[in-house]
Amino acid sequence: MNYANISRPENIYLFIPSDSLFKEYLSGGDMVRVNRLSLFAFLWALQVLIQHTVFDNWLQDGRPFAWLQVFMACSLMLMPSSLLLLVCLSVFTVLHYAVLSPFFVNHHVNEILISLLLIGVVFDAWTKSGNTATANNLQLRKSILEQISSPIRHSFVLIYWFAFVSKLNYDFLNPDVSCAVVMYDKTVLSMPFLPTGYSIYMAVIWGTIIFEFLLPVLLAFRKTRQHTIFLALAFHFFLSFSGHRSFSSHAYAVLFVFFADDFVPFLQHRLNLLHKYIKRFSNDPALLYQFLRVLVVPASVALIVAVVFSDAHPWRRCWLRRVWYVFSNVYLGIVS
Repeated sequence: MNYANISRPENIYLFIPSDSLFKEYLSGGDMVRVNRLSLFAFLWALQVLIQHTVFDNWLQDGRPFAWLQVFMACSLMLMPSSLLLLVCLSVFTVLHYAVLSPFFVNHHVNEILISLLLIGVVFDAWTKSGNTATANNLQLRKSILEQISSPIRHSFVLIYWFAFVSKLNYDFLNPDVSCAVVMYDKTVLSMPFLPTGYSIYMAVIWGTIIFEFLLPVLLAFRKTRQHTIFLALAFHFFLSFSGHRSFSSHAYAVLFVFFADDFVPFLQHRLNLLHKYIKRFSNDPALLYQFLRVLVVPASVALIVAVVFSDAHPWRRCWLRRVWYVFSNVYLGIVS
């Protein structure tokens, strides 16, 4: 899919109210260019917070590295262009899982490996840059993303390949005990309009096997990758209703690095249209963006309170989580 063919000016800019770039906008400059690493950092921080909404005992047990991880994730959402915050989040992620080991699930291993990769690549970039003045320039950040993208893509392809191989057993094909049926039944609880029955269950089982075979194969080739990304996003959106929000959020962050380079200009163009629309209702959109940016702090606090203190009211926690997910999407679309 070629996003570059859309009709747009030669130079497209996206407003990002963060760090020193925000000063450029306030000083009378035009909207500033966004970079892919900031978008990935935002999604990476967001998936960390969603992990904590699923595995809420991490915070309830008072684990210090878990709390530090949440704090760094919230900070990185506020300043997604900060390489220092990205490294700090990665460090506390590794320490958190090291203390938690071996009580975590498979994709958390991938989260550890990506965190170690981020630490190594960013520190190497800092060493080569020589000084802090150039440590956050766009060219350096582009180089960092290029270095981490290929290993992250390979890791995700391997995850799905082994997911496919693990399902080649008799029990998975048996609808009486298959985990695919169990997950589908959980989804039906959220979507009662979905059909059930033996034929539906067999279709779910074989559909899962076929999809998890095709996904790593199609993602491995450039010509089929772009269309496959949207199939994977839709699959993980559906999968999240079965209680697998943790893996789905991780997949959403990782799938971002599969997008072609011309996806960001496409995204910039769409968000600039939104920016122009907002200017119709506000003389100073920068103030509105800054307000939305600050909203992430009380939203994060509300999420943590919901996770830690609402055991007696599970329905309240459920709805607070949904509010958080909606806010996160709005925040990502307008501010990041």
